[in-house]
Amino acid sequence: MVLAGLRRLALIFVAAAGASAATGLVVGALAGYPLGRAVSVGLDLGGALLLVVGFFAGVRGPIRLGGGGAVPLPGARRVSWLSPEEREERQNVSALFVVVGLLLVVLGLLSDPRVRLV
Repeated sequence: MVLAGLRRLALIFVAAAGASAATGLVVGALAGYPLGRAVSVGLDLGGALLLVVGFFAGVRGPIRLGGGGAVPLPGARRVSWLSPEEREERQNVSALFVVVGLLLVVLGLLSDPRVRLV
């Protein structure tokens, strides 16, 4: 089960890295930047975007509008509490976005041709 989860995480990471690198290549080619630098910036921006999405996915509250078992609040809105399973899923999605975002930022740093790490 752990291996299957790691395989899915690797697949998500490769897809996110590929999309970020391809976007960076296209924008960099159109702007006339060196391709290595364009890929690095694309990976960094893709990682930063995933970090922000992960943050906002994690800070949402435990109440949702509407849904089954909703109770009315003043102003005619109906709200309900998230179940423990739904809260756990939100935390897991947030952690996934943050981990993949951090990995993309690190990969962007490692692939930057202007920076020598060793």
